[in-house]
Amino acid sequence: MAVSLLLASGAATAGEWDIGGSASVETRVFPNDPAYPDQDDSPVTYSTALNPELVYETTDGGDRLTFVPFGRWDSEDKNRTHADI
Repeated sequence: MAVSLLLASGAATAGEWDIGGSASVETRVFPNDPAYPDQDDSPVTYSTALNPELVYETTDGGDRLTFVPFGRWDSEDKNRTHADI
């Protein structure tokens, strides 16, 4: 009986995946010299960011699961380099 309940619930929750999101590349230019000696003196920095979006929705539309992670890498600024779930 437990097996038939598992099979029935599996059939009831079959659904569709939707995959989307965004990606970006950013350039920052600092034309002036650093104000403090401990600041980085790179005149140009680069960063990339990924923000995928995965959505699973059951066939009957009763349930939806959305997963949207985020990640950024910055060439010079370690405080901007991070990932979020």
